[in-house]
Amino acid sequence: MSSPETVADSGHGRGYPAASGDASTWLLLVGLCCPISCLIACGSDPEQPAIEEPQADAGVDDISVPDFPSGDEVDADAAWLERQCELLCLREEGCGESAGASCVQDCLDGDGDDVAALSCRLSAECGQTDRCADAIPADRNCPALCELVSDCDGFPSVQWGRSEIQCVQACNGYAHARPDRKQEEINCYGRLLQDSCRLDDVGQCRLDTGPDDACAQICGRLTQECRAIPGETFLTLGECLDGCRALDDPAERVLNNCISVAGCDRHPRCWPPASTTPDGCGPFCDSLLAKCPGAGLNDATCADACTGFHQALPGGAYAESPACIDAFDTCPEGDAIFACILPEYDGCTDICGALEACGADVTQCDIGCRSLVAAYPQDIETVRDCAVDAACAQLGTCFQGLEN
Repeated sequence: MSSPETVADSGHGRGYPAASGDASTWLLLVGLCCPISCLIACGSDPEQPAIEEPQADAGVDDISVPDFPSGDEVDADAAWLERQCELLCLREEGCGESAGASCVQDCLDGDGDDVAALSCRLSAECGQTDRCADAIPADRNCPALCELVSDCDGFPSVQWGRSEIQCVQACNGYAHARPDRKQEEINCYGRLLQDSCRLDDVGQCRLDTGPDDACAQICGRLTQECRAIPGETFLTLGECLDGCRALDDPAERVLNNCISVAGCDRHPRCWPPASTTPDGCGPFCDSLLAKCPGAGLNDATCADACTGFHQALPGGAYAESPACIDAFDTCPEGDAIFACILPEYDGCTDICGALEACGADVTQCDIGCRSLVAAYPQDIETVRDCAVDAACAQLGTCFQGLEN
């Protein structure tokens, strides 16, 4: 219960601006933003080591937790509190807050002996520790949970505390820090303890389960970055996690890649993940794997990635992409190779011409327009006709409705 939230923020923000905004901004930001590292991370060959991307928020789940100290010479209570303060300082550092060299001592001199307050600060999301300054109320679920820990001989423990009393105090702080998710997570802890006393598996009850948990990353992004939960696709975070974790590995890769490309505004089209690989993915992957053999992909994982791309961008030119990919001398960096799946469309000349005539910067208009074609193939003709006929003041309305 002492682990802070460590879901990495992808940094993309909402996928696209509101449709009522400037039309040229729409075209610039709708462009495909999925460098080859995205495909590697989301669909790597299990027999080849994937290139590890740096994690945005390194958290305590990435830290090796030692066994609880023992021996006559050890003050166990002091050792446990010091460890919690060390974790708190690591959490603050991971959240981008200034912990400082004296952080651990400052913690011990401050809330170090207030287990509930310390647990609250450890469990709160980044930037949301102010609530922990208030009095920590008792949570009715905590005594029963800590009784289960006791029944499993779980004390003393770095995770659960020195005793059942201390466990309840820590649980109260944890519950106060996570009011929206406490019930679901405490119930999850209870199920693990009732199921063969799985004291060491509690990480799976939280979003902060490390960089290898794709479902935690997907659902964390939908919840925090996109504000899409609750929503039409998933009503609760638990529903998202349960639905994602019920998928087999290929379907999970399809979902992950689709959401990576679709962004916040188009994520509903990614669920449920497509189960059939489109025909065009064969030529795309043949050329990609030949051009980028060190990317950590194989035929199966590339096919899953391409299926996700196709679900997000159904109008992509996958079958036509090999000529574009093969034109590169070597595997390119960044997202250049993924522009190869953006189709050519003569109407982009008209759309970009209309924007330029209205004073817009059209430097990147062509690739933005082709991205629109890939994302909204059924609507692009309507957009083109509207752009040609619209006055400058109404030009932005031509892109309204392109939101999912």
